Amino acid sequence: MDKYDTQILEIIRDYEEFNGSGIGMSVLDRKFYGVFNFSEAHLTERVIKLKEYGFIKKSRPYSLSEKGKNYLQSLE
Repeated sequence: MDKYDTQILEIIRDYEEFNGSGIGMSVLDRKFYGVFNFSEAHLTERVIKLKEYGFIKKSRPYSLSEKGKNYLQSLE
């Protein structure tokens, strides 16, 4: 996990808290690339990796799994 992966999880968490639902890929894309340089981070590959490792639920729209929520709580 690096700063980009953590930022993805934070964007998903914040969106869920504010809107009460998961986030679509297009919204995640806009929010993520508003923070980071396009060449530095590959959003799609990172989302796939986070889903494979169980930090994001596999369904769409994207939302955090318990593992993702626990990871962010451990950073606070």
